[in-house]
Amino acid sequence: MEIITIFEEDNPVLSASLYNEDEQDEYTKLFENWQDPEFLEDFFNTNKENLDNYNKIVARKEITVKEAIEKTIIEGKTLESKLLQLAENTTNQKKPNLDEMSIKLNNRKEFELIPHKAYGKSWLRIYAVQLESNVYVVTGGMIKLTHLIEDTEYGKLELQKIARTKGFLKEIGCFGLDGLL
Repeated sequence: MEIITIFEEDNPVLSASLYNEDEQDEYTKLFENWQDPEFLEDFFNTNKENLDNYNKIVARKEITVKEAIEKTIIEGKTLESKLLQLAENTTNQKKPNLDEMSIKLNNRKEFELIPHKAYGKSWLRIYAVQLESNVYVVTGGMIKLTHLIEDTEYGKLELQKIARTKGFLKEIGCFGLDGLL
């Protein structure tokens, strides 16, 4: 496993996990998948039951697979742009910054490496470990169509990736920005 800097090599406020079995880091993989119509069509068709439940409970209207693909592509572009702007603001010590986009996952009270999720406008989620204020390592993300992350196999995988990254960071003694430099 490696930690890859996404923004500013000399001030890595935003990094991502690169798992040994993968060719791409989690940040790059997320945003490429969220722009890939074929990937999205396969995802929404495979998870049609979850999309239908989302339609009933959250959207309260019918969102077709085609509309879900279009919505995800638009929101993925917006989310990536916002995240990069916040990373730039963080580097330049301006507001809003990365901390203002993050929320503790499941409201956990942890004091070392805190898993965070960054929300898009709807179902897009980016999961990350916070090393210190405004310093994050992206562990993965998902299109969250269910109430709880644990409600799907791909959600459970995201929780495993958070734990795996936290374990790796502890193993190499990386508890803050200095550990990434």
